[in-house]
Amino acid sequence: MLAWVFDRARAHGLSQVRLESWGDAEADQVWDAELGLTVDVHTPIYASAP
Repeated sequence: MLAWVFDRARAHGLSQVRLESWGDAEADQVWDAELGLTVDVHTPIYASAP
């Protein structure tokens, strides 16, 4: 669905989209990269065990 929204937005002249992604796993980051998303600010949501 995001890919469709981005395509429609670009077709109407939007050059940037900012969103907050809560995916912290490597697979989530790969999926974001495949959509053309880049990390602006990274705030981990899972604390690693000490």
